[in-house]
Amino acid sequence: MAAIGICGMGCHILDPAFWVLKLGQPTRVEAPTTHYQPEVASETYPRAAIIRYDFPARMGPGESEGDESA
Repeated sequence: MAAIGICGMGCHILDPAFWVLKLGQPTRVEAPTTHYQPEVASETYPRAAIIRYDFPARMGPGESEGDESA
């Protein structure tokens, strides 16, 4: 029941990383899932899911805009 985990606890687990890394909004989210029984896929939770978030590049510690040394 991958959907229950990410929906129920995902916000609590991912929130510290968003705050510490100052990620902002993702530019893309991809969430492929697995269903071992395609005939009931629209009626059940997937058995597994891999959720990928893509974020725009951001400045690292000590960098500033226009800094080309990094």
